[in-house]
Amino acid sequence: MKKLLFCVLSGLFIFAGLPARAQKKMDMIDKEIAAARTKTGEVIICSPYGKVPGTHSVEEAAKMIRPGMILRLLPGHYNPPELIIFEQDKLIVESDSSGGYVDFPLYLYGKDCIVRNINIRGVETDSGTVIDTKTHGITITSGGKSSSALIANCAINGLMLYCNGQDITVRNTSVINGAKIVKGGERKVIQTRTYTTHTSGGSSIYSIINFGKMEKKGKVSFEKCMFFSDGHLFHGNPTSMKLVNLVLLDNLIWCEHSLFQASSQTELKTTEGLKNYFNFGREIKNSLIKPQLKQNPSDSSRHDMRPGIFIITSGPGSNKEYGCNMNESKGIPVPLEN
Repeated sequence: MKKLLFCVLSGLFIFAGLPARAQKKMDMIDKEIAAARTKTGEVIICSPYGKVPGTHSVEEAAKMIRPGMILRLLPGHYNPPELIIFEQDKLIVESDSSGGYVDFPLYLYGKDCIVRNINIRGVETDSGTVIDTKTHGITITSGGKSSSALIANCAINGLMLYCNGQDITVRNTSVINGAKIVKGGERKVIQTRTYTTHTSGGSSIYSIINFGKMEKKGKVSFEKCMFFSDGHLFHGNPTSMKLVNLVLLDNLIWCEHSLFQASSQTELKTTEGLKNYFNFGREIKNSLIKPQLKQNPSDSSRHDMRPGIFIITSGPGSNKEYGCNMNESKGIPVPLEN
């Protein structure tokens, strides 16, 4: 209770100076998060190959599910023979609350979908809300449509943001990758969708938050997040980054090399320098210091998801005012009041 009170009071102090319009938006986001956690609907339960009695395979569920229904993915290795994309609107995707790993790449291209309470391989969505989730990567892609997206209380190894005409908010989320820089080798670009690519192999000079190709103005706000990178923080085409209105409100940031990866030699160490790349919006109290974590992130793997790397033990963030609220026993983030 003391920790919760501290976090609430800290938040009130930090954001008390915000304009009324900005404060109103923050209140609306709080309501959106609460609604996403409690929203109900008809449930379809999946297990790998539908082997658990009373469940379906993910292929069957993709044909059965309708807008507004809940897709509950039990832990395990899903291996559909073809890529499955859910295009239904207002879907809710969750797991069984155990924290077990759902080895499945989730693609949601419908509007206003919710992903919650799950430990999953990856999430790609056009819009909607991702909360209380642990995953290797989240991709937000507008698909050429104006929309909004919210990421809150998540534990992630990396973010990919395509904010064409979008308003993206990332709140109380931890993005952590401790893999060390390794130079050399050939890089391969892999196309996963019209708006999504990723690189594989070769040079490991990387960033934990990447911006895709921009054609329209968009806005990205980071609030009370914790970022830890032994590479860079942001990466994107310097020309199109001027279309991104970047807002940084009280985040804890550590990156070994640079805040923006314009080249392998970039050494940008202050948030002030981000104005050279982004359409830089508001900034309030961002701390550029290395947090004390319960476990050190792996220096040889980009996919370290151990709960301890998302837990700050002392100094800023140890009262859970930054980043996600990791439940170590479950291994996934949970709402702070729990």
